[in-house]
Amino acid sequence: MKTLNKNDILKKFIRQNVNELNDRQSTTIEPLVTGTDIAKANRDILTKWCEVLGRDVQAVLDCNGELPVGGDVPTEDQPTPTPTPTPASQPKVSTDAKAQAVAQLLSQIGGSYDDSQINARLDAVEKALNSTVKNVTVKVADLPSVDCGKVHKRFKDLLAVASNRLHAILVGEAGSFKTSSAVKVADALQLEHSSISVCQQTTKTDFLGYNDANGNYVTTEFRKRYETGGVFILDEIDNGNANVLSVLNSALANGSCAFADGMVKRHKDFILIATANTFGNGANAQYVGRNQLDSATLDRFVTIEWGYDEALEMAIASNKEWCETVQSYRKAVAKLQLRMVVSPRATFQGEKLLASGIKLKDVVDMVILRGATADQIKKIVTELKGAK
Repeated sequence: MKTLNKNDILKKFIRQNVNELNDRQSTTIEPLVTGTDIAKANRDILTKWCEVLGRDVQAVLDCNGELPVGGDVPTEDQPTPTPTPTPASQPKVSTDAKAQAVAQLLSQIGGSYDDSQINARLDAVEKALNSTVKNVTVKVADLPSVDCGKVHKRFKDLLAVASNRLHAILVGEAGSFKTSSAVKVADALQLEHSSISVCQQTTKTDFLGYNDANGNYVTTEFRKRYETGGVFILDEIDNGNANVLSVLNSALANGSCAFADGMVKRHKDFILIATANTFGNGANAQYVGRNQLDSATLDRFVTIEWGYDEALEMAIASNKEWCETVQSYRKAVAKLQLRMVVSPRATFQGEKLLASGIKLKDVVDMVILRGATADQIKKIVTELKGAK
């Protein structure tokens, strides 16, 4: 019988556990490991895969690679390293099978239930299962893994855009985790980040800097990231003056930009992530102060629609019952098409006020119905009663 060398033993072990390996890497941007990848892998890559699987390389070698799939390393002296937590994949179950299971459980409780009642309960179960938000670990190329915690449902899309050194604009309602998600992307890529919130008073100097009375250049956060690399977060880009923002066109389109002290070459790791409440078409009924953005500016960005992630909101909230209340008001406001914003900020502000002893009705008035007219409140209350 042919004697296996150390790399062959490790490859044998990886082949036995390749499905588990791919499951554990499912929340990273690492591609699926194939048989060809295993055959070509060197010792460093094999060692990394063993670490992802939570296996000790020496123990694998001592066992000649004969370990059961998903089993623990049989060693007494050296404990198995704890694997990096990643969301576990769930087995797929057909809707019919789930419905039958629900029907069986209901029959045990007693009473008769028609298909619509069973489906309603099934939908509730599905919603509860899908609302589970798990911590995500990101592994980019040869960089160390980064625990990003709980992330927005479109975080992976933004990470893919930024990983390719493309610039993105996140368009969504106020309080939809746009800025915090941009920061998490910077952390995942292990890049520095800076930010600026744009308003009508923002000038070109805020981006390009200026020379003071003594002729010394005064830099900006935009200049730092542009020259040395990193993520620059441009908050509320649609709240700024389109003529001022036009300075970004050459900076993003070309490999250099003219600053107050001369031309500066763009760093290869410079990434700009902008946030907006509109798609750059100007003010709407909800966001009356927003400006129209130049098409040439918008053309520099990849646009990602960034809606509310209520599953993430619920996962983060400490007061789940209050979060459900906020989300029910949000649905009512949306259905009635009222000019009101009920963002996750109402959830996080409200739970603090409730914990401080303020009455529920007062908290609702303070963080949800603030500024609403008597007629709007009446419509919302009627809608909430009808939804029960």
